[in-house]
Amino acid sequence: MSKATIERRAVGILYDFQKSRKVWGDLVSDGLTQANALVNVQLQQGYVDSPGYWPPALDQFLDLKDRFESKLQKKADALAMDFEITFSKMSAQYAKMKLQSSQFEYLMEEATETFGELFTYREPLGSTCTLEQIWIQIEIVFGLYTQQIALNREILDQLVARNQHLHPIFTSATKDQSTQRTSTIPSESHEESNMGSVIGVIPPKRRDKDQGMILLSAWLNQPHLKPDVLASFDEFLAIATVLLKPVVYSLTIKTESSPNDLPTVEDIPIYQACIDICSKDIITDLTKQYEHYGLHRPDCANLDGFTVNETSPCVNNTEAFDEASLAVKPISVATGKLNHTVVDPRAVKPKSIPQYKNAVNVLA
Repeated sequence: MSKATIERRAVGILYDFQKSRKVWGDLVSDGLTQANALVNVQLQQGYVDSPGYWPPALDQFLDLKDRFESKLQKKADALAMDFEITFSKMSAQYAKMKLQSSQFEYLMEEATETFGELFTYREPLGSTCTLEQIWIQIEIVFGLYTQQIALNREILDQLVARNQHLHPIFTSATKDQSTQRTSTIPSESHEESNMGSVIGVIPPKRRDKDQGMILLSAWLNQPHLKPDVLASFDEFLAIATVLLKPVVYSLTIKTESSPNDLPTVEDIPIYQACIDICSKDIITDLTKQYEHYGLHRPDCANLDGFTVNETSPCVNNTEAFDEASLAVKPISVATGKLNHTVVDPRAVKPKSIPQYKNAVNVLA
């Protein structure tokens, strides 16, 4: 393992960690819509049991009340299931963040074994910060999400409350509420004893719309995800990854076939990595790229000339390539960093690619 490989893996982990955070934020918005609809249905269920909202005159219609309650219950069940699915997706993102934190810790251990503690704890990665400093920041942010996932679980339990389907969680604040609460004190006492670890954020369960608003507010604001800490983390990563930004290598594929035999846009590989040009890891990465696109791996490399060539590559099950070369163009010899202004051919329509007689060039 080279230092360039460590840099590349560190960038990959940070990118995935930030991606999981973004998906989490999107799921918060989705869950809020579902939770709000669920609270409204549960409030309607409470209205059915209140004489103030269900006039006695309606009792003359047989089964009307039962049919209305059944309809609301089915709607509540559907919304509860949607909300649970959203939470399960959120839990999956949390699991990914946990994995990424563990991967970074393991990367530190590998770096220490290969280059010693000085590299891991003292030497800046990309001239900004050490591996240890990055990992500490990841752990701080991950700790916030650990607290928040527990709170979200509790919000879900209280909103869904599947064992309370016959007794809606929320009712309107009417004069009959005291009688209703008296009849349910034993069950509520048991529920309050199992509140969880977020005391102070969610008060003891009350059967009124205020409790629903508190739960919705807690879900919307995600109180454990402190904005100042997250903003500092984002700024930290913005600085830390400036010199660790993945590099997209320019590709030039040459062929002596006729224009009609030129490779399609899907056949043209694109190579992404954060790598020092003098690193032998480029051979491994190029091998993976070639295999992904059905090409034989490169057999030789001239790293000093900033060029990786393959004498006679071919595409599996086709004769599209008679000859090809992969040219890696550096920005400067001094920095050893490579060109990262390349158009991803997968985003280009085939008709926009010039039909050169002897070459296909996908450089930006």
